[in-house]
Amino acid sequence: MLALRYFMLLAFSALTGAIPTLYETPNLPKRTISGAAAADCDGTQFTSDEVQIAAQVAASRINNHTQVGRSKYPHQFNNMEGFDFLPDCTAPFFEFPIFNDKIYTGGKNNNEKPGADRVIIGSLKGADAAFCEFFAMKKVRISLKGLYFAQFRIVGVFLMSPYITNKVKI
Repeated sequence: MLALRYFMLLAFSALTGAIPTLYETPNLPKRTISGAAAADCDGTQFTSDEVQIAAQVAASRINNHTQVGRSKYPHQFNNMEGFDFLPDCTAPFFEFPIFNDKIYTGGKNNNEKPGADRVIIGSLKGADAAFCEFFAMKKVRISLKGLYFAQFRIVGVFLMSPYITNKVKI
C-alpha cells in the first residue's frame, strides 16, 4: 500500500511537470547591440529598451538564419538613399520592424503587418551587431499613365543622436 502511494505521488509529479505554459517565451540569448538609443520616428517615440530588444531579435534571427513575415524580416537594407549612419555601423545593413508594444513575429501564417517603422542594424560580428538608424515609411499614391497604385517610400531617417548630420524628412 505504501509502495502504491509513492508510485501515485511520482506519477502525479511527472504529469504536472510536463504541462506546458500558457505563454510562449522566445529563446533569445543576450546579444550585444552597440549604439542603441531612444528615437522619434516621424512622431512615434521609442525607448532605448525597445530599440535594444528589436535590434537583438533582428541579430538573433540573422545569426540563426531565420526570417519572419511575408517580407522576410530581417532582410538586407541596401541603403540606396545613401544615408550616413553612426560611425561604428558598417555594411551589410539589415532592417527589422519595431513597435512600442510588441516584438514583430510575422504572425500566424506570416500575416502580421510590419508597420511603418524600422530599426537598422549592421557591423555584424557573430551574434552581436551595431544599431545604425531608424526609418519610417509612408504609403504614397503614384499615377503611371492614368493607373494608380500605392507604394511605400522612406519618408525620413530619425535618430536622436549628436552624431547624425542627415536628420532629414524626404
